[in-house]
Amino acid sequence: MVLPFVVLAFEAPDAWGAFGSFGGTEGAGPGFSWVAFGLGTGVALSLIAQIGEQADYLRFLPARTEANKRRWNLAVLAAGPGWVIIGAAKQLGGALLAFIAAGPSLVLCPLIAWATKGKYCLARPNPVNGPDVEVPDITATHTCAVCETAYELPDIADCPVRSGPICSLCCSLDDGCGDVCRKEPASGPVLMPMPTVRGTAG
Repeated sequence: MVLPFVVLAFEAPDAWGAFGSFGGTEGAGPGFSWVAFGLGTGVALSLIAQIGEQADYLRFLPARTEANKRRWNLAVLAAGPGWVIIGAAKQLGGALLAFIAAGPSLVLCPLIAWATKGKYCLARPNPVNGPDVEVPDITATHTCAVCETAYELPDIADCPVRSGPICSLCCSLDDGCGDVCRKEPASGPVLMPMPTVRGTAG
């Protein structure tokens, strides 16, 4: 939650000034508006679901006594209205988390595939797109038997139920095939028919 603020402090220190003086896309100006403040506060508070969760924790607090009243009051304020501050900071920083998450995911996905040698990347071998495929066929397009959209080899597989090529999207959404292509004996190759893909002029 802190990382977006740290990155902005070093990479774009003027961004917070522009954010604080943003007057909206309708040209309302940077002046304070109680209506806009109320709308923004209502949205912010409704999105901070932790307030309800923290309030539920209060029932486990010990009884308030003279010995613990300072810590008891601090816990109540932190779990109640104080959590609004933490939740609002999370929303401000969370608007930038998608960009931060995109970087590691783009780097780690190929690294994981390389480290595991692709063991967890494919549910089964795809004989249509094997090492013996001719070079001209690699760039040829094949029509999906379900959505009838043309795809290149990396995006299709040979489907024994459809008796033809099927794109990865239709394959993942088809729940009526019973995963026939994944059924295999205890040992031996995957039970799949010979490829029936026909290349079309691209």
